[in-house]
Amino acid sequence: MRAAEVVTARAGEDGRGVTVVLSDGCSVTVGAVVNCAGTESRTRELADPLVRSLLDTGTAAPGPHGLGFDTTAGGRLVPAPGHRAAPVWTLGQLRRGNLWETTAVPEIRVQAVEVAEGILAHARASLPV
Repeated sequence: MRAAEVVTARAGEDGRGVTVVLSDGCSVTVGAVVNCAGTESRTRELADPLVRSLLDTGTAAPGPHGLGFDTTAGGRLVPAPGHRAAPVWTLGQLRRGNLWETTAVPEIRVQAVEVAEGILAHARASLPV
């Protein structure tokens, strides 16, 4: 384990994972990413490197009214038009554009379960037969 910030994140070459470049120069491909970047919900205003990378690469699109990311009902990021979906989920404030009420612990608890279920379903579907 090491301390580093996410500099970029994009859909993996095979469409199954996410290639993440860290501030220490390491590049890793992971099965899924869960973004917990903070309380600012206007994604275009966030300076967080992960949020910037997700938007700049088309892995994510701003949510309705420019609030949070556009997400599926289960919290998976909806890509920008013309880009393919990556296994990246978020919860809390960054889902505000779709859910509006998404800051209290009861709502976030439900979202965490939905995100976990989505990641497990994705992982099961990605396993070789």
